Amino acid sequence: MNFLEQLDECWREMFEMFGHGEADRSAIQTKYAEFVAKIQAQVSHLPQPEQDRLMLQVVNRNAEYIALAKRDRNVLKARLGLPALSPEANRLVQVATDTAVRATVWQGISAIFRAFR
Repeated sequence: MNFLEQLDECWREMFEMFGHGEADRSAIQTKYAEFVAKIQAQVSHLPQPEQDRLMLQVVNRNAEYIALAKRDRNVLKARLGLPALSPEANRLVQVATDTAVRATVWQGISAIFRAFR
């Protein structure tokens, strides 16, 4: 159960969605919601304090990725093992990435509140 690797894979898949022109807000939100549901299902059998600890690790890493995406998407892509974008392509992807960032922020916030209930 390596949740951080699963988060990395989710971000890679979201970046891949950009490359295939699937970067609309609802697709990104759906992708991230599916990720959160999958993680929650994987920890649901654990005691609540352990669930909270694991979810907090994911939320913290996700916040780090959001900050990186806002500063420099190519740095985040490199960290995820993905090729960097050319300056021209980077500008085209910027709007789509901003959508992903917004989607993951709100989904992450929702996950925190669900995890701490």
